[in-house]
Amino acid sequence: MPFLALAQVEDDYYAPEEKRAVVTKEEVRDMSRWGPKLGIELHVAVAYNHLMVPGSIAGAFSKSMGGVGMDAGGGIRVRLYHKLAMAGGFNFAIRNFSLSYEATNGDTINPHTLAVEEDVTMYFMGFYHKTIFELSRKIHLALAFQYTWINQYKGHAAVEDLTDPTIIYAPMDLDRPLLDGWKSTTEQAELGIEFAYKLHIAPELIIKPYLGLGMVFSPAVHTGYSVVGLFGESEQNPNFVNLRLGVIIETGLWLDKLKLKNSAR
Repeated sequence: MPFLALAQVEDDYYAPEEKRAVVTKEEVRDMSRWGPKLGIELHVAVAYNHLMVPGSIAGAFSKSMGGVGMDAGGGIRVRLYHKLAMAGGFNFAIRNFSLSYEATNGDTINPHTLAVEEDVTMYFMGFYHKTIFELSRKIHLALAFQYTWINQYKGHAAVEDLTDPTIIYAPMDLDRPLLDGWKSTTEQAELGIEFAYKLHIAPELIIKPYLGLGMVFSPAVHTGYSVVGLFGESEQNPNFVNLRLGVIIETGLWLDKLKLKNSAR
């Protein structure tokens, strides 16, 4: 009766078992240190909207101050180089400011002086673009541009008659500036910088607390008041400087592949 035998492969049958390659935490961190090649980012921030009023009209207001608003949005982030990325998408913003001033009732026969307190909230929608420089594993610096157009203007005015205190005015809800000749802005263009600290939760998830500062080059409102200067006529309009404190959440759609430096046997 013939004997049965199992075939053997001479080259590797008796070879020792190869050990798995060891992946260190440092190698995993290096894989995601500059963020994903392609990802989605979401951001939300509390913003202080500082109102800058030109000196030529500042004397007309007993109070002119900004308020606390917010920014939120999201878009796509693309890494162009290991220390350079770009991001862009849609943005929603709320801007607030307050004014106190004296005005007249417009009656030429029986004029009254009125004290007005006006609080305004403006809602904007638009888009943003950022050029991001990864300064280190933990810090990024971004140059940010926003272009938004106004979606809604909501104001509230309280009026007191200084000439005849017995006259009581009901509070007014506004959908445009109260002052004669003033017009609501239709758009806002802003250029700013952003510093962020990166928290690597996982290779596909990074959370970034950030601080941002933006200068708005468009008026908060159009006053219709102009002065003539060295370069011609210039309308004197207040505008915003926005200081933000918020958080960015990045999630990766396309990550770097892990490259092992060595393997143990």
